[in-house]
Amino acid sequence: YAMLSHTWLHVIDSGPREVVYRDLLSVDSQLSGPGWDKLVWYCNLARESFTCRFAWADTVCNNWENPKDLQVSTESLFRWYRNAYVCIAYLADSTTRSDMKRDPWFRSGWTLPELLAPTRMKFYGAGWKALNNDHIDNDKADRSFLASLSEASGIPVDDLRSYLPGPDRVRTKLSWASRRRTAVIEDRAYSLMAIFDARIPIDYGEGERAFTNLMLDVILRSGECDVFAW
Repeated sequence: YAMLSHTWLHVIDSGPREVVYRDLLSVDSQLSGPGWDKLVWYCNLARESFTCRFAWADTVCNNWENPKDLQVSTESLFRWYRNAYVCIAYLADSTTRSDMKRDPWFRSGWTLPELLAPTRMKFYGAGWKALNNDHIDNDKADRSFLASLSEASGIPVDDLRSYLPGPDRVRTKLSWASRRRTAVIEDRAYSLMAIFDARIPIDYGEGERAFTNLMLDVILRSGECDVFAW
């Protein structure tokens, strides 16, 4: 199976939005627009370029109205991406490798675990053009491209190549996350659960307490009591 890594469309008023789980439940849905086009391109690539029978995308495979579904998917995020045959990363604002470091993908909190977990990744830019040699099916196996990823993300090559989740090196991991943002304040914590291998309840509405709960979980397992000095 394939996994998609992307940033959500920035919705302005009644403008284009992502296709979500609820949209697929209606047989009468007339699906179109940038969100739908993204899914079609992704699924076609997963099938035709990587011979995957299944393709997962957070927009349509998570039931955003079901708290239990969100809890399970967030706790399983790292494992799903690590075990995937390929992670297809879509950097919609990039046209070349040299400009991808300015892409919003590198400023999103949720794409941090999606960058670290997969062992095979293929990066595509605007118009779904490959940002690296099209004949290379794993950009993480290309030293030159891996160096570009390291420069854009601020993460060492060794971690990009083979990252192990856990409550260690807390300050270092938080520094990776410091340049990233989330649309919802709680997601600042929930997006980091995967890289710390943490288990905390997901409760949208708890605000900053979500991050406190995450750090308490990490401290109890790591013993790094000075983490709040970060």
